[in-house]
Amino acid sequence: MMNAVSFHSIFCNCALSVALYYFAHGGVVVTAENVDSSVVVFFHGTVLNDLGAPVSGALVQFWHADANGIYKHPQCLKSRGSHDLLLPNFQYYGIAATDETGGFDFTTYRPGVYPSRPVTHIHYKVWYEEKDVLTSQFYFQDENNTQFSPMLQLDLVPLSLDNETVNGSFSASISGMEDGRKDGFEYYYTNKTIFVDLNLGGNIPLTPSQQEGPYYPVEDFFDVGSDLTKPTMHSPGGDDVKVNAAPGKEARWIRTVILTSALLISFFL
Repeated sequence: MMNAVSFHSIFCNCALSVALYYFAHGGVVVTAENVDSSVVVFFHGTVLNDLGAPVSGALVQFWHADANGIYKHPQCLKSRGSHDLLLPNFQYYGIAATDETGGFDFTTYRPGVYPSRPVTHIHYKVWYEEKDVLTSQFYFQDENNTQFSPMLQLDLVPLSLDNETVNGSFSASISGMEDGRKDGFEYYYTNKTIFVDLNLGGNIPLTPSQQEGPYYPVEDFFDVGSDLTKPTMHSPGGDDVKVNAAPGKEARWIRTVILTSALLISFFL
């Protein structure tokens, strides 16, 4: 049985570890003032059917957490203890239609993590002829998430103006970029082919489905566009959704409380 001394030691070590980890990683809540440290991701995707043919006219929805690990969803905001958390320069979700080649594009920020699931990821759905034909998630290869299929892994490539793989639709966004940076942002490019089952008799390996998760947007976002770095639907939703346009003193206060509490606990217990 654990004695008081070992309990004290473990408790103090855990408390200090939490505090030190938090501060070692900057102890920063991303807000409108410091979000310029975020990574911008240009995503080019292609949707193919089970025969390997392009799917034209499909709709692809993206949604994911912001740099603080927060979703624009009432349940998420409630669980985090405040509704005044949303970033004003992030759309949180978007949609793109596939062209005749099955291609589509998204521009977004790299997601953050949230406490119950410390793996950055992007949720997505593919709709075709008004049917949800695939719900899944993308992960990031540089996090070594080997438990997920390679078909769900995104390889981020630092963006350069001479990168010929970059789809032309991103050219306006990267104008004026130097060394993969522009206006304080780092720019990366990635692409992925999504294989969906349209019951055409094909035997091509299909993109694995994944859970939708609890934070599928409550708003109708079938017409918000595919650039999540340019919000178009940040109107407050009553008491459910509010936008915080400035870094609150609350974030600094929380950091102070965490460190002070950890130090006091380790000293007195």
